[in-house]
Amino acid sequence: MLMLQIDAHNKSKSSPYRFAMAGKKAIRAVLAANLIALMAKRGWTQQQLEAKSGVSQRHISSLRREAADCTTEILDALGNAFGIPGWLLLVPGLPIDMLDSPEVPMLVERYVRGASGS
Repeated sequence: MLMLQIDAHNKSKSSPYRFAMAGKKAIRAVLAANLIALMAKRGWTQQQLEAKSGVSQRHISSLRREAADCTTEILDALGNAFGIPGWLLLVPGLPIDMLDSPEVPMLVERYVRGASGS
C-alpha cells in the first residue's frame, strides 16, 4: 500500500502535494457554485435544504463557503434533495438548466450501458 507522507519538505513549490491541494480547492469551488445555483433556482434557504437533505445548515454553509469537504453520503443526500444524483454536483461548468435536469444522468447511463454491451 502506498502512503503519502506530508511534511514541511512535501509542501514545497515542487511538490505534487501542491497540485493535490489545488484540485481539492477546485472541487470545493465546483460544489459550492452548483449548490448556490440550485438553491437560487429553487429559492431555497440553507434551512430548507437542511430539512430536505438532512445535512446540517452549518455544514451546508461551510460547503457554500468552500470551507469544508463533503463525504459521498452528504453528496448523495444533497443530490437527493435536488432530485439529481449527488455526483452531478461535482461536474464543473454545467449550465443550471442541464445541472437541474435528468438529461445528463441519462446520457451517462446510456453511455455506460452502451460501453458495457448491455
